[in-house]
Amino acid sequence: MTKPALVAFIMENTTEYKKTHLMEKHKAELEIIAAAFQPLGNSEDGTSAESSLPNALAKAVEKVYEDNKKLVKGRRLDKDEFKTTVIEKVMDLLSSDTPAYPSAVSDITISTMEQLIAEPATFCPINDNERKMLESIPLVPGYKGIESTVGGKEFLQKVKELHNIEIATSRALMVSLKRKKFISIGGGKNGGGAKTSITLLERGIRLLNIA
Repeated sequence: MTKPALVAFIMENTTEYKKTHLMEKHKAELEIIAAAFQPLGNSEDGTSAESSLPNALAKAVEKVYEDNKKLVKGRRLDKDEFKTTVIEKVMDLLSSDTPAYPSAVSDITISTMEQLIAEPATFCPINDNERKMLESIPLVPGYKGIESTVGGKEFLQKVKELHNIEIATSRALMVSLKRKKFISIGGGKNGGGAKTSITLLERGIRLLNIA
């Protein structure tokens, strides 16, 4: 039985889903159940149950998000990035040992939204000069990968060399990148001195799309 056929079968034979609005409300949850029972390589679009289950689960997570998006507040907030991050993190949690029951999907999605929105600065949009600075990090001498720590002084010099942004300006932008959780600054003051070090954080790595 294909996934659409199984969904239709469940809807026809379960009184809980008789009313039209309930059928639509619980359709995503039914698709999760149906995907788990679909034989490998026996779907209408040529995909397997192994690949259709994550797709159905992502849709279920997205539906919970949309039903609770009133939790996402803040004018200076990249809401598209926030939504994508929520879905990615929930999918990671549910792909471990957590059963993908509808109640678990709902609880974990809402909990993740509440945790992430507690630090709204983490999702403030990046401006053009901040982006230029961030993109300069992999070009700083000493950078060898996403876990590298580069010198703050060398970083600011590279930004000046590439983009002609004055040190005083780039120093303030560097602190802003830290506040928005694109980078971490360690080893002394935030001023970009000889002892300052810069390391990319998860958000910076994701925006640069590097491995």
